[in-house]
Amino acid sequence: MKELISQLQKAIESEDNLKDVQKVEALEEVEILTKAANKPEDSKLKKEAKRSSNVLAGIAKNLPHATKLVEGCNELLPAMAQLLGLS
Repeated sequence: MKELISQLQKAIESEDNLKDVQKVEALEEVEILTKAANKPEDSKLKKEAKRSSNVLAGIAKNLPHATKLVEGCNELLPAMAQLLGLS
């Protein structure tokens, strides 16, 4: 899970199509996913992680299809959701 989160963070940070404020917001959502990964038994965090995953997917949908973040979200978010038991 740590590696997936790290890859997602790097994709966000290197995404040229996101404004700085959007990057900050996206990274905040990744932080929620990180907290949920560290406490998988916490149902409140699990619910927040599901919302965060949806927010990140929404951000990625508004970007051109060939960006690193879109590719990262398409690959990493389903894997993270499975590990967190969100799918």
